[in-house]
Amino acid sequence: MKNLLMTAYRAQQMETRKFGEPKTRKLDNPKFKEEEEALRKRFTEQVKLEEARFRQWEQRVPPTEKPC
Repeated sequence: MKNLLMTAYRAQQMETRKFGEPKTRKLDNPKFKEEEEALRKRFTEQVKLEEARFRQWEQRVPPTEKPC
């Protein structure tokens, strides 16, 4: 039974794809797109906070002399 299903699947794929062509993926899943956007936004906010924190730290650190 499993072999029959595999053969049918391969036959169907051979009709829709050329040999060696990768399987098409559905990239526009709305659930994952929303999650990705939320993660991207949160990451951007975290980066901005860390940059601001670094700038404040940079202003507090006294300049050091560079060795010759």
